[in-house]
Amino acid sequence: SREMLMKSQSLGENSNLTKITLTALSQDDAHIPFSDTKGAEDAIRKGEAAFVRGDLDAAFELYKKALELDPNLYDAALYAGDSLFKKGYAATDPQKRAQHFESAGVWFAKAIAIDPNRETAYRYWGDALDQQGKTEAARDKFVEAIVADPSSERAYMGLTQWGQRHGVPMAHPKVDIPANLSVAKPGEVNI
Repeated sequence: SREMLMKSQSLGENSNLTKITLTALSQDDAHIPFSDTKGAEDAIRKGEAAFVRGDLDAAFELYKKALELDPNLYDAALYAGDSLFKKGYAATDPQKRAQHFESAGVWFAKAIAIDPNRETAYRYWGDALDQQGKTEAARDKFVEAIVADPSSERAYMGLTQWGQRHGVPMAHPKVDIPANLSVAKPGEVNI
């Protein structure tokens, strides 16, 4: 996968998804534990294997089990939400699609409650809201991702992609500085 993405990038493909995926693939996480709790670690690893196989129901149950065994395991709540998001994204029935996206939001909220300073759950939740046509709520979650971790390039990518989807250009706000300004004494400004 990495080789294909590198070749694609060398041919001019430079999307945010390509950048994020290449960054993720360049990091070896095989030896980084998710949890110090053995049962939770085993469950989340099995959940990851199920997710990769496309068995989203099994993945969800295993992530849920991991969170029960380690209530502070942000990744378990995040991944549980992500498996529901994927089910919603793949669903063709509008009611089931909406239910999966709503349920995903519940799990993203759990991840945020565990660690409000990580941007990923806000961004994923923004994607779920956007899929439901809740454009303004989605935008707000993307902004919250930036507030949670302003140094993360990924947080900005979420808002940027939202802007591209909805035709909203991203730029710094224009601030007109008044030309007629005087300061009589400190703290007393006249415009």
